Amino acid sequence: MLIMAHTGITLGLAYILDLAVTPNFNKRVGRANREPPEQGHAATPASNGAGFSRTSPSLDEARHRVGFHVDYRFILLGALLPDLVDKPIGNFFFREIFNNGRIFSHTLLFLILCVLIATYFLLGKKQYWALFVAFGVLVHLLLDGMWYEPLTFYWPFLGWSFYKYDGMTPGPWVQRMLLDLFTKPVIYVSEI
Repeated sequence: MLIMAHTGITLGLAYILDLAVTPNFNKRVGRANREPPEQGHAATPASNGAGFSRTSPSLDEARHRVGFHVDYRFILLGALLPDLVDKPIGNFFFREIFNNGRIFSHTLLFLILCVLIATYFLLGKKQYWALFVAFGVLVHLLLDGMWYEPLTFYWPFLGWSFYKYDGMTPGPWVQRMLLDLFTKPVIYVSEI
């Protein structure tokens, strides 16, 4: 998958999970908005006179009460992190050694490391940002279907080497990506 699929699908999943964080929120807000204004009072700044209370909780207030707010910047970082690390290392800087854009950060070990860092910041410092990065990395690896490349995904448990694409230079690599974008439905549909 290319950049739009990784970012769009990951952010969409995060948004759905973000809405699930505050259960029954819509019921609470709906009930608060249907309450009649106080008897004998004209419309006050707290209500607009039509039965809608401005003091009903907003989605951000409800998330604050739960103590959890998704920061989509870190999810976006996690969604792109494996490619931001591996593409330059494997395809450009150390092309003679790897010649592959899916190396270290496309592994299960990298995901486990991200989860351990997230656990440290979550339990020790009550910070969620690393959890969002780990979520983005997880979705990236799922979208790439890394289990189809077990030598990379289970590195170093199946050996210390990565699959090497013989004879690939940056030019054909870019051409192959563009060709895949227009010929493989799994890529162009997800990018759309």
